[in-house]
Amino acid sequence: MTDHPGIPAHEFATQTFDDIFRVKAAIERHRSAAQHSIVTMIQSEIFPNASLDQICRGVDLTIHFWLTLSVCSATIQLPRFNSSSTVAHWESDWSMEDIISRCFPTHDFSNSNTDAKIQHDLTAVNIQREAGIRICWTSNLTDHLLYNSLHRTLCIYAHKACIISHTKQVDCVIPKQVLLETLWTLEILFPYGDKKTRHFLKEEKQPLHRIHQPSPSTTLELQVFIIWRRRLEELIDAFNAPRIGYRQLRYSRNNPMQWWTFWLAAIIAVLTIIFGIISSITALEQTRLAQKSYKLALAQFNSSQGSSSV
Repeated sequence: MTDHPGIPAHEFATQTFDDIFRVKAAIERHRSAAQHSIVTMIQSEIFPNASLDQICRGVDLTIHFWLTLSVCSATIQLPRFNSSSTVAHWESDWSMEDIISRCFPTHDFSNSNTDAKIQHDLTAVNIQREAGIRICWTSNLTDHLLYNSLHRTLCIYAHKACIISHTKQVDCVIPKQVLLETLWTLEILFPYGDKKTRHFLKEEKQPLHRIHQPSPSTTLELQVFIIWRRRLEELIDAFNAPRIGYRQLRYSRNNPMQWWTFWLAAIIAVLTIIFGIISSITALEQTRLAQKSYKLALAQFNSSQGSSSV
């Protein structure tokens, strides 16, 4: 195993992929046990010569590779997937199931609007082009659909293949509802067959459509989402907010009155410039004609004066 960025390789109990697979299997078998019990068991059964800190870092690294989650249970935290990644701190008395439930909490929306739907034009292309929200790709599933209103960025989970692989497992550690909702949101944001989406993904070098597996159960009913609903609502509010700036007003048709007002003002501005240029050219030509008329009249006067003196 080569050095992990910032941490020497010897600080990890896991040194090969085979080690990682064995740790993964141990976590799956003891998912209901507390973290300290899992680490102790791994030490006794797999790495008897490794320290508890080395095993903790090996466990964290395994979860990084296996579940694409940023988890910290050791005294030294692994480098994040990216600078803004959310890190889940795994307490020693929490089980694997506990940390997963804290990464993906469910919410009660019994008092909310049950008829609310996700609009058809809520695609990644429109979010970036019309609303001016920059798409940022993340390898941390916990950060999926995380919207930053200050920097106007939206994190989207990039590894659709991992989600599909997890859905095929009989008893995945990540709840099936999380996996399904993630796939649904990716299909909503990146509609298969859409020309603009295909071009966008090509520019972003993201192969989401290469592993496309259409889901007949994909829904636009907001009430169906119990994991990502809060983030979806925040995203919808940001997307439907009044447009600001030339780029947003230019493309957006969410507010027809605002869209037509913008383009009418733009046409009037262009016509004003055109007529202003025409007026300037006409005035310049009039000035030139006046100068020529003056010179002609002056020449005629001088000619008549010369004739009179003769």
